[in-house]
Amino acid sequence: MCAFQCCTKILFSSQDLKGQLARHPGLADGLADSITRWCSPPDKKTAGRRKEKAKFNLSNYWAVNRNFILFLALFLFTNAALAAQRLYFFSDFRNWDGSGPNVLVMVARACGICLNLNSMLLLVFVLRYTITFLRKVRA
Repeated sequence: MCAFQCCTKILFSSQDLKGQLARHPGLADGLADSITRWCSPPDKKTAGRRKEKAKFNLSNYWAVNRNFILFLALFLFTNAALAAQRLYFFSDFRNWDGSGPNVLVMVARACGICLNLNSMLLLVFVLRYTITFLRKVRA
């Protein structure tokens, strides 16, 4: 390949391009087709029409993404159950002055337990190779 450098950029001559196109015969056809489509104006018949959007098919989406949907549902249900359990547990706690439970403290503790669960799940997925190594090393 005959290339020369100009300001640390490699430039190719037209002969180099012809040589590369001769080595790969199908490349020239696709290149010419895409350039002509790009440079030519759109047809007047199809210019005003919009492409039809494919209809959403729920059964197809469920079949393709079943594992993701089930994991997401389990994840959301677990977070909601933990938050509800913490809210119920701290609903009987009284403040120092004997007044009723502080709603903000209850919500903060519920969010804290959900944050603990989410952090643990993140660490399990990130450290899966480390956990596998520790299982193998175990005596």
